[in-house]
Amino acid sequence: YIVPMSSPGKQLHDNTGAEAAPQLVPRLLAWVAENYPGTKTAITEYNWGALNSITGAIAEADILGIFGREGLDYGMLWGPPAPADPGAFAFRMFLNYDGAGNQFGSTSISASSSDPDTLAIFAAQRSDSALTILALNKSQNDLQDSISIASFAAAGTAQVWQYSPANLNAIVRQSSDASVANGSVAVSLPAQSMTLLVIPQAQTAMSGPQPVISSVGSAASYDKSAIAPGEIITIFGRSLGPATLAGLQVTPDNALSTIAGGVQVFINGYAAPMIYSSAAQIGAVVPYEIAGQQNVNVVVVNQGNPSAPALVPVAKVRPGIFSDDASGSGQGAILNQDYSRNSAVNPAARGGTVMVYATGEGVTTPPGLDGRITGSVLPRAVAACSANIGGIAAGVAYCGETPTVVNGLVQLNVVVPEGVTPGAAVPVTVTIGGATSQSGITMAVK
Repeated sequence: YIVPMSSPGKQLHDNTGAEAAPQLVPRLLAWVAENYPGTKTAITEYNWGALNSITGAIAEADILGIFGREGLDYGMLWGPPAPADPGAFAFRMFLNYDGAGNQFGSTSISASSSDPDTLAIFAAQRSDSALTILALNKSQNDLQDSISIASFAAAGTAQVWQYSPANLNAIVRQSSDASVANGSVAVSLPAQSMTLLVIPQAQTAMSGPQPVISSVGSAASYDKSAIAPGEIITIFGRSLGPATLAGLQVTPDNALSTIAGGVQVFINGYAAPMIYSSAAQIGAVVPYEIAGQQNVNVVVVNQGNPSAPALVPVAKVRPGIFSDDASGSGQGAILNQDYSRNSAVNPAARGGTVMVYATGEGVTTPPGLDGRITGSVLPRAVAACSANIGGIAAGVAYCGETPTVVNGLVQLNVVVPEGVTPGAAVPVTVTIGGATSQSGITMAVK
């Protein structure tokens, strides 16, 4: 859609002649609802300017808050700010305010200010049920204000994070938290500043036992050192989901649902496609959006009750080969050239091609889509792929997503070297982007 804008120097007016806001995003959404329901909306080139100043940073934070409040699907800045520019901290306020991957909430909540030209306010609830409130003091005067909170049971005090002219190099957590009492929190807002409040929700406001995450790792190798974008993972713990295993569901747009058995997994606020859920174990797919992060927070939400965040390191790649018995070792999940299952009674021929199934290949080209069932376009791993069978380098003819299966299950078509010594348990490894899969996976060769 192309939205006509007013000429430079002119204002939009309503039918009474009074100045009126253009209602850009609501107008886009109304057109979509009327003509192409379900179509995503985006503003793909915008730049309010002055990203090297605190005023430009506050304006950018205001824009991002409005985009979220109004339900815009995508907003793309024309040219990113430099990492040290104040404008970059506007994005960090929403995406990584503490440097540990914690974010502004993903579920918008009604918030209003009596004078938004002086003080703008935005609110959203996070996947861990914490309430996040962002207040933007646009004036050149310090403000003392009180924010009223309705229909939310707070647990303890509110963390206070600020970005202001006092320190333009960091978002600083204030030395004192703000008390929350009688549905209100008093805050000090420095001139030309951004202030983020993070308020945990009282456990008594939720039903059922709180989920507890004990570990997060590869669903193939069970390596728990890190996770990679697009990787299929297993989460272990207690009270994670239903007593009886709940399986995946495929949405009308041919992708895995982000809910299984009333359970959701959020990784840095991104909803993960769900493979299954149960009380002690969950299978999910890591959203590709975490690429480039050093650490992420993993939260399990069971029937609306969130776990405490589990901080997990992120790797660019973390290859692991699936095993036949789901133990992470032994006979690999490998098909022979005729698509029959490789096994001791059905070994692969030397010189033939086998298909090795793994996960943890990282980002792909074209980019993988969270939870999408792979169709006719086959995304390939961006990182270089190689393989080794029986201690001998093996040629890799293909390294990419598996047709008709969810993005994140990588298939490597590997040529069995002629020089391999035959056997029922020949070791196999794959290397993607310099990282090698777990030892202990084998295949049969004749």
